[in-house]
Amino acid sequence: MQVDQWARWESWLAEQRKHEAIQKKALEADRTRISIVVWSWSRDCVTEWRQLEPPKKVPRDVRVWLAGLTVLEIVAMERAGDAAVRQHMYGRGELVPGVRKVQPLSPIALRFPPRKRKTEGR
Repeated sequence: MQVDQWARWESWLAEQRKHEAIQKKALEADRTRISIVVWSWSRDCVTEWRQLEPPKKVPRDVRVWLAGLTVLEIVAMERAGDAAVRQHMYGRGELVPGVRKVQPLSPIALRFPPRKRKTEGR
């Protein structure tokens, strides 16, 4: 009995490609989930106009980064939207203007300025 080495190799290679495609899809889904959580956190900070604890649903390196962002950076991320936050965190393209890249930052206590009151009739 002769084993067709080429057929076995092709079969193994096809399985490897399939496995890599599944892993890549899972990684992309995880990155999308994390970026939505980060954007939602920035949106909640702006909505509540106070510093919130970084979400536990994101990796530690992202939590450390979030804990060191300034009010202006959080507002910029909230305004940019979740797709731009994902690109900022994982893409090779442009960063959200005014927001530092994902890196270890020292935690800071944020002081949100008082909100401007809307005057009647304007």
